[in-house]
Amino acid sequence: PGLPSLPLPQEAMAHAERFAEEWARPTYAPTRDLPLDGGSSGWPEGVDVATPSIDPASPSSAPLQAVKRTFQPSTVRRKRQHGFLVRKRSKDGRDIMKRRFLKGRKRLSC
Repeated sequence: PGLPSLPLPQEAMAHAERFAEEWARPTYAPTRDLPLDGGSSGWPEGVDVATPSIDPASPSSAPLQAVKRTFQPSTVRRKRQHGFLVRKRSKDGRDIMKRRFLKGRKRLSC
């Protein structure tokens, strides 16, 4: 049913056993110890771990889109929420217009 078991050389068996042990043990720290003296990074020469290679043709490297701003002005929505008729309809709205009138505002509502 599964893959046929092939005879493996002694080195491959040792590697497979070590891999199985490391795989079963949870690790929360990086596997390579970084030196504190600022020397080499511990990685083999020629390996650049700081900047991964990016394929310009891949869709994941497409430029990021800007985040949409929260204020999208609409006259209709503004009037429905802050308009004169809405303010006049409730006691709190009338109080708002009264305070604005007493303060001397030119516009009592939007």
